[in-house]
Amino acid sequence: MDELIVRARTFATQAHRRINQLRKYTKQPYEVHLKSVAEIVQRVSDTPEMIAAAWLHDVVEDTPVTLDDVERTLGSPVLGVIPQNVGILLDEGAESPHAEAYRVLRTNLLFSRKDEKLNAIAVVSAGAGEGKSTTVFNLAAVCDVDRAMAQDAASKYGARANASNREMAARESPDVAVGHCFENAYSMLVAIP
Repeated sequence: MDELIVRARTFATQAHRRINQLRKYTKQPYEVHLKSVAEIVQRVSDTPEMIAAAWLHDVVEDTPVTLDDVERTLGSPVLGVIPQNVGILLDEGAESPHAEAYRVLRTNLLFSRKDEKLNAIAVVSAGAGEGKSTTVFNLAAVCDVDRAMAQDAASKYGARANASNREMAARESPDVAVGHCFENAYSMLVAIP
């Protein structure tokens, strides 16, 4: 197993154990959830950074650990933090704090890209209702959803798309929303159920 993954797993597991965190309904140790998410991510990506992020995804939110602690321990920057219970950015407005969180993530993703051939982002989680589609839609929205792709998505799902309602078309089918950021850097965002 990659050293980064081992460090992330150990760091996250210890942080959750220190506060005796258990799963809400099953009362299992929290690391059971972290392992499930890491296994899902591993099915779609074998990059150590993605798998490490899966282990760490709740550590700042649920424990006293800070982003600086994560960066210091792993030697890797945190690209972004999206708060819980984020709505659709079109409803919240372009100036909302949530929109800014997605813009920070978008910018950091673009600047951290090491290989121009890597142009897909998979959004995964361990269960239903955790915000995969919302995340895909909001990230695509801040990347300025391509009109032609929004029209294609809309035609599949019965919505009409034009220059004034392309966002509505993407909302009708966020799982196939395609964002074009800075000359097609990331051409596809996909939520995996």
